[in-house]
Amino acid sequence: MGALKEHEMRGPVSKRFAFAPGAGFLAFNNTIFHEHGNFFNKPGPLERELVNFRFFNNIIVTAAFHKNAKYRGSLMEFYNNLVVSPGSAEQSKLLAGEGGSVLDSVEALQLKAPADYDFSPLENSPARNAGTTAIHPASHADIGAIPAGTSWKMPPVGPLTD
Repeated sequence: MGALKEHEMRGPVSKRFAFAPGAGFLAFNNTIFHEHGNFFNKPGPLERELVNFRFFNNIIVTAAFHKNAKYRGSLMEFYNNLVVSPGSAEQSKLLAGEGGSVLDSVEALQLKAPADYDFSPLENSPARNAGTTAIHPASHADIGAIPAGTSWKMPPVGPLTD
């Protein structure tokens, strides 16, 4: 955006769109657990359209998609996400995207121990065999950051002494 100020609409570079080049910004097979916050907050006074940003095969637990219930996700694309978000039902559907599901509670995700940061899917979890290896075709991969049969522990945080 160069030397243009946020309020300057005329300039050699468009400020209406933020475009991720090449394959774009791809966020897939993540577990996003932010129960008391929003999935997305666009900063700044201008409404920029986000182009070539895609989210698929994610488990998303948030209070809402965006603080503005009228926000519709710009030009971002969502596919095959499992969503628990008690905010706007319309925004939750948008966040789940084509092939995705909106669940009514964290318990419905059937994760091992989310309160203890263990997001491993249990045998009956809707994340099991529900993922896709491409954005549109269905396959039999799991959804989320931790494949079934594996485990993950919260890494230690803070200064390391070694």
